[in-house]
Parts: sequence; C-alpha cells; structure tokens
Amino acid sequence: MQIVANVATYAELRDALRERRLELGLTQLALDHCAGLQDGWSSKAEMTDGKRWGEMSLNAALGALGLKLLLVADDGSLPAVTRANLYSSKHKQAATRPLVTLPPIALTMLEATIPAPAAEPTPETALALLEAA
Repeated sequence: MQIVANVATYAELRDALRERRLELGLTQLALDHCAGLQDGWSSKAEMTDGKRWGEMSLNAALGALGLKLLLVADDGSLPAVTRANLYSSKHKQAATRPLVTLPPIALTMLEATIPAPAAEPTPETALALLEAA
C-alpha cells in the first residue's frame, strides 16, 4: 500500500480521483464501465461545476481505481475554540460523540487514540497505522 494523495477538500478529492484515473491509463468512459456507472458520469463529476461524487458513485469509483480512504485525526490543526470545547469538562460527553456521521459505505477506517504529535504527521506514520490495522 502507498499513500497517493493528501486531501482536505472536495476539490482536492475530485482532483485526486482524476489523477489516479490518468495514472492507471483509464479514460473517463472506461472508469464508468469499470465502476458500473452511467456513461459520462465521471466526466461530469470531474468538472469543477459538474455533478458531485455521492455515496454510491464514490464507493464504485474508489473500488475501480483501487483506492481506500484513510481518515487521520490531527487535533493539532483544530481551531483553538474547537480544541477548548473538545477538552472542556462541560462538553466532555459531546466530545465522545462522532463529529461527523459517515454513510455506511465500504471504506477502511482506522481509529486510534494518539496524543497530538510534536511535529506534523508524515505519510510514513499514516501508512504504518494502516498496515498495523
């Protein structure tokens, strides 16, 4: 396994999927066929103002491109107000609830309790966590 992209926004995810498709030498139509999507879907999803990848289409495209998502918690990059709320006793119960409820799609998710690192996490660290799971 290798880390092929670091994305934080929808636009970065869209671009990373396009780059992976090109890396594999697939046309947009070939990706549509491999993923079981309607002809032209990935073409529209790759456009800046086009369709957006949804639960089913994203899952299908990830599978066809041989990709998995890895979510890495980086508490050090949270805004101060969020960190204050996260660690306050008043909001301790709320902090144990997930911040986002993800749809039940076939993604690999790792959950680890790691103190905030002194330095920026490296791709090697994320890969080591993924391989350990």
